[in-house]
Amino acid sequence: MLARLFRLHGLLVASHPWEVIVGTLAVTVCLFSMNSSFTASSQVCSWSECPKAQENVHSNDFIILTITRCMAIIYIYFQFKNLLQLGSKYILIAGLFTVFSSFVFSTVVIHFFGKELTGLEALPFFLLLIDLSKACTLAKFALSSSSQEEVRENISQGMAILGPTFTLDALVECLVIGIGTMSVPQLEIMCCFGCMSVLANYFVFVTFFPACVSLVLELSRESREGRPIWQMSHLAHVLAEEEDNKPNPVTQRVKIIMVELEHVITLGLALLLAVKYVLFEQAETESSLSLRRGPRMVTDAEVMQLVTAGKIQNYKLETVLQSPERGVAIRRELLSPKLPAASALEHLPFKDYDYSKVMGACCENVIGYMPVPVGVAGPLLLDGRQFYVPLATTEGCLVASTNRGCRALSSSRILADRMTRGPVVRLPSACRAAEVKVWLETADGFSLIKEAFDETSFARLEKLLVCIAGRSLYIRFQSQTGDAMGMNMLSKGTEQALHRLQQHFPDVELLALSGNYCTDKKPAAINWILGRGKSAVCEATIPGQVVREQVLKSSAGALVELNISKNLVGSAMAGSVGGFNAHAANIVAAIFIACGQDPAQAVSSSSCITQMEPSGPDGQDLYISCTMPSIELGTVGGGTNLPPQQACLQMLGVSGPNEPGENARQLARVVCGAVLAGELSLMAALAAGHLVKSHMTHN
Repeated sequence: MLARLFRLHGLLVASHPWEVIVGTLAVTVCLFSMNSSFTASSQVCSWSECPKAQENVHSNDFIILTITRCMAIIYIYFQFKNLLQLGSKYILIAGLFTVFSSFVFSTVVIHFFGKELTGLEALPFFLLLIDLSKACTLAKFALSSSSQEEVRENISQGMAILGPTFTLDALVECLVIGIGTMSVPQLEIMCCFGCMSVLANYFVFVTFFPACVSLVLELSRESREGRPIWQMSHLAHVLAEEEDNKPNPVTQRVKIIMVELEHVITLGLALLLAVKYVLFEQAETESSLSLRRGPRMVTDAEVMQLVTAGKIQNYKLETVLQSPERGVAIRRELLSPKLPAASALEHLPFKDYDYSKVMGACCENVIGYMPVPVGVAGPLLLDGRQFYVPLATTEGCLVASTNRGCRALSSSRILADRMTRGPVVRLPSACRAAEVKVWLETADGFSLIKEAFDETSFARLEKLLVCIAGRSLYIRFQSQTGDAMGMNMLSKGTEQALHRLQQHFPDVELLALSGNYCTDKKPAAINWILGRGKSAVCEATIPGQVVREQVLKSSAGALVELNISKNLVGSAMAGSVGGFNAHAANIVAAIFIACGQDPAQAVSSSSCITQMEPSGPDGQDLYISCTMPSIELGTVGGGTNLPPQQACLQMLGVSGPNEPGENARQLARVVCGAVLAGELSLMAALAAGHLVKSHMTHN
């Protein structure tokens, strides 16, 4: 039945060659013009869509591509040499027409799916998949005719014989080539194009080629002599040859495909291309696929290969993958094998965290987050309001000790509010530096610098402090920064002001925007004396009964004596700068970590002097105060944008900006009040000899 269908099909095609040729050309034009509707969503390489891979040609590519193209040329040469030996120019013309038509239609099919042949490594595969033997056999059927009617009959008979076997060949080739799309990912594009070429060749053989043969013979037959263009003996030979293949067509066709020389060459080409894709272009192919397929379609292993190959920068994983958590996970996988213990990161959590607030603001090369226990001390009664103070710490007894000290009544005040930045500039001579210093200290000089400074942001320049060291000039810019801690704000204003200074003094050379005259994140006498950030003082009077019995279990006299010996004289003997306290840094660091402040600024922010005096009619009450001249903090920007840190700020009612900078000042008062509570509790424990006992209990 299948042979009868192909016979009818062959008769139809041979009888209407013009219609078939025009119809095929129309289909070709339609396919060529319809590709745009398919290319818009082409992202993943599959049977119907393959990404355009940008070709990166290396030395290994040139060698392998040259070999494959030479093999394709040699293969086509031998095919045409065999045709030429048959002694018929018409068969040679038919072969050339087959190659041309197959290549054109294959190109159109590829273009229909939005692909490009330029630079395609699998292009020689198209030539090797063109089977001239079947086309020439069909031409033999046609050439054995003596009239145009016999041409049509012989073409239909040839189609009846060759059609089923050629159909089976095409199916087997598609199945064999299609294995590549399910095995090695790098071969997927090549195998996809190969299957397209096989199907295009099959379509040309059963439609376009028979019609063209019929038309060519009609135009060129030697009708006047009446002799056949090809001898009937060839037809008998062809029929006998085809009859030998009939008993078991499936087995026979598979054997022929596997043993014929041209298919062996094709297999060798496929192996060469496989070596090229797998060994030499794995990183390049993965890179191009990752850009086209989208980050969600790329596996973690592929991303790690791209990072290792340098195609993706490690610090850009979150941005490239469009998934911060996945980027963190892959960075951990890349890092773990390089650590002394591969399991070192197992207990560092990274899931279920909002990394979008971290990227570009708080941290880079993120591998997780550090869960720090957060305790609460309070209520702290401060200026008539109760505060519950969050403390993030791993030091036992700290929260308990601060909580005990919060029972004292206290009041606080902000003494000053200013942030500083101190750049260093250099001039040709010390005399020239002195001239600039004098100019900056004049009203006109300050006015011009202030004008430039104030153009940049919310900050407004309040004061300049200038000093000279040789020919270097140190300028301390001072400004209020509202609810922000303000270092970036000050830096921008300072930079703009220095540009204005260089306009008036072109010989001013900027050495550093920060010359440590600020001073930031280092203990410094200038901060201790002049203050930086918020300067706060907090005081409380503790009734004698609370000191002796209810809470502190000590006496006012003992606490006053201990404070003088420890916090004042002891710190002075050590040459301390701003360290006239028991443990202010403990509370400052714990609040800073909990509330999203810069932990490094606990260095200067914990500068504090603790003072105690006996009070009351009989001297049994205790007066205590803590003065902190340089609390550097803010309630907007930086780590305060992270949700957990915002939650701690909300506990204190100071989250975000306020009128103007009130939240930041209130937070500074809370810090100072919590430090006072911690100082009171620790000093009482030391006076009563309870320090070691409490640590042994809680640690």
